[in-house]
Amino acid sequence: MRPWWLSLLLMFSLLVPVAAEPTADAVAEGKPDLKDLAWLVGTWEGEHFGSLAIMTVHAPAGHTMAGVYQVVDPDGTCSIIEYDLIEATPDGLRWHYAIYGPGMTPLTETPFGHKGTYNLEVLADGRVRYWHDDPTFSMKEAFIERTGKDEMKSVVVLRGEEGEMVVEFVSHRRSPATPE
Repeated sequence: MRPWWLSLLLMFSLLVPVAAEPTADAVAEGKPDLKDLAWLVGTWEGEHFGSLAIMTVHAPAGHTMAGVYQVVDPDGTCSIIEYDLIEATPDGLRWHYAIYGPGMTPLTETPFGHKGTYNLEVLADGRVRYWHDDPTFSMKEAFIERTGKDEMKSVVVLRGEEGEMVVEFVSHRRSPATPE
């Protein structure tokens, strides 16, 4: 059985979207902007280690884009809820997160903390890479790949005492309730 914090780490990887075609301004500066993430707007569903994972992402507003990720266990309990804010800054995109457990209890015992920020970049092949600035952080980096119009998957690279471990995560599909 995987540790519960690995489930959270993999959950993070689903909230960072893959860029579509970059806007002219982003290409000129070499940085993605929120318009590059617009394909992610809507509701996505998938399985999260035997539980239902639901991700809802709102359209960009100003310089931010907000989202909520929840994991609902088979007994109906919401075991994890994460609030996310992707922010366009002069230095590029930043992803801020806050993670809670049942009853909105902060999940502070994760190896990546209750709150934090990731850096994001769009690679030449269209994948999004994200990482934490702290070299002691358990996640070295993660990648999100859009595998179809309504599908995405992620790969997470973890650091450990015995080296790096690459974990592939099951893809999420856009919920049928999400209008195109």
